[in-house]
Amino acid sequence: DNLLNRFEPIDSFLLLFTGKPVSFTVKLLPAPVEFEANASVLRLSLFVCVCERLFPLIFVNLPWGTWTREKENNMSGIAILRLYEERKAWRKNHPYGFVARPVKNSDGSIDLMTWECAVPGKRGTLWEGGLYKLRMLFQEDYPATPPDCQFVPPLFHPNVYPSGAIALSLLDEDQGWRAATSIEQILLSIQELLNEPNVSDPAHTEALAIYSRNPFEYEKRVRAQAKANAVY
Repeated sequence: DNLLNRFEPIDSFLLLFTGKPVSFTVKLLPAPVEFEANASVLRLSLFVCVCERLFPLIFVNLPWGTWTREKENNMSGIAILRLYEERKAWRKNHPYGFVARPVKNSDGSIDLMTWECAVPGKRGTLWEGGLYKLRMLFQEDYPATPPDCQFVPPLFHPNVYPSGAIALSLLDEDQGWRAATSIEQILLSIQELLNEPNVSDPAHTEALAIYSRNPFEYEKRVRAQAKANAVY
């Protein structure tokens, strides 16, 4: 309850966690810092993100246990906290038919940096009836940078590389990506892309050629994919 007493106004800077201006910083805090995370998520997020810029080591007591963040670690404290909130929001409410969850390690622990997802084909389209699996890999500087999204197995689509990687402006750091973009928004955009390919940003030359020159053959192949990925 006394967190605000340890803040002082400064010139605004960009908070990477939310992408919004923040006019507070922390003063007179020892390093490392330890505190309870049972207050509001907003205050926790602000506090941790400010500390991220000031101290080499942060101890955060989260609901699942104590987690230690060091500058040299592969996982960013900001990324972990953001993904924890994404998971919480998704479990509370998400679009019907979609799947998004962190993978489980062999020891039963959860890897918040890797998510297994699935996008249903939109009703009334060639993709209807299929549930298309993909994997999201988050980097330590997320949400400053977008996750890597890859269909597993790869799909036949003008904007899907043979590797399964997705060509989508929303997932491009230099184009449409914003730090506030949610996992839900990503998956909804991917669903939209399936039925509305972006011919100006092709990733699969064969799929683009068939889509542009032989609509009948393209429809045939897409419906075959939907059948192969159908949920019964």
